Amino acid sequence: MIPVDRVPPHDLGAERALVGGVLVRPSSLHDIPDPPSPADFYDQGLSVIWTSILALDARKRAPDAVAVNVDLDRQGLAGPRAHGGPDLTVMISELLSETTNAANMPYRALCVRTLATKRRFAVQGELISQLAWQSTASVDQLLDQAEGFLGEVSDRHAFDLTGSGSAESVAEAVKWLDSGEGTKGPRCGFDRLDRAVQGFGPGGYTIIGARPSIGKTSFLLNLLTGMARRGHRVGLISLEMPRVQITLNRLCQASGVSTTMARLGPLNPEACEPELRRTHGHDWREIHSQVRQAWINSLDEVAALPIFIEDRDVRGPADLRRLIRAMVRKHGLEVISLDYLQLVRGDQRLKRHEQVAAASLACKWIARDLGVNMIVCAQLGRGFEERCVRSPSDARPVMGDLKDSGQLEQDADLGILLHRPHHYDSSMDPEGAVAFVAKNRNGPTGKIPLRWLGDCVSFYPATPQGAW
Repeated sequence: MIPVDRVPPHDLGAERALVGGVLVRPSSLHDIPDPPSPADFYDQGLSVIWTSILALDARKRAPDAVAVNVDLDRQGLAGPRAHGGPDLTVMISELLSETTNAANMPYRALCVRTLATKRRFAVQGELISQLAWQSTASVDQLLDQAEGFLGEVSDRHAFDLTGSGSAESVAEAVKWLDSGEGTKGPRCGFDRLDRAVQGFGPGGYTIIGARPSIGKTSFLLNLLTGMARRGHRVGLISLEMPRVQITLNRLCQASGVSTTMARLGPLNPEACEPELRRTHGHDWREIHSQVRQAWINSLDEVAALPIFIEDRDVRGPADLRRLIRAMVRKHGLEVISLDYLQLVRGDQRLKRHEQVAAASLACKWIARDLGVNMIVCAQLGRGFEERCVRSPSDARPVMGDLKDSGQLEQDADLGILLHRPHHYDSSMDPEGAVAFVAKNRNGPTGKIPLRWLGDCVSFYPATPQGAW
């Protein structure tokens, strides 16, 4: 609690001016977009009077001084010390005599609400301090509990209402469409996917699903690179691969140089000679010159792209939320991605599907809260793989194949599922791949043919692009 020698933040003048303003002119209550709650008042007597004012207004009665006095008397609260405080009849008379107008009522209300929130922060801050000194819990548990304390303040803090009726909503929708906001989200460079999605706009939650080794990370990097090339700032939280490996793959995608050649050292002819002689014979020097130049060009390109990567461990949904907030705040991101969802640690007291569901919900709500697009990779279950073994060319993944939790299927605004038939049947085209748009809240679903170049871990549009 707050130390006894410190007075909590409050402004009795603002509280009395607010209550007195409504008593003088009851209609001024409707000038306040979001009136304070009775609990927002520091003065107990004013809190009781404000409760009566709100109750009368809810019953469609004007909360003037006479009506409030009658209502309090009916409840047995008007007399001296009836509620443990001063005589409210006398207090109402004092408010009427000292209040000359009901001007600036929204500002008076804002002062009351703001100081109430500060008092709650002070109380919860003391609780957090006591927790840190007394608890033997881990730091992660302390952070979760602290977030819970502060969440109570946030939940109780009054927000200005922004809702509207049908007519206003239609006008807002028309204005939104005319402004082109619905199609202003980042484009990824895969034309058919861009036409279906109409931009990876703020608040969207996308899931990219595939079985292991199909290319989830590669496809995600293709999307992020396409957005970054168009000037959008994007981020990646990599739980599967270290940042240096992610960067190496980005360089291979940008240059067209194979991962094998990249590891040998594209700038070193002696290191590359054995491999190039094996694949190109006597022309190896000319090929190495091309490889070297492509690699040098890719170094400059990749370094210039606004892609920000974090490869630290994430110890649960709360830790994930903090990391995403920090990245968005520091880098001004429009899109944030996670590779991959099932690697987010969860509360070991929960079942596996509950852990994954909690991580998915954290991603969905942080996207809406921060106004960014969230793209998450997730694994498909073995059921789809069994169907692929039986019929590689006909098998088609569905959102229900997502591993560990049906919550993912519900949460996603956009679901993209990858399939490469050659992975299950060597007689199929090794470059053949398909991206199934299995769920799309804002557009069509369907399949997008792709080409997979495994040597440089990259997907490309299958030509021609054609209409969706």
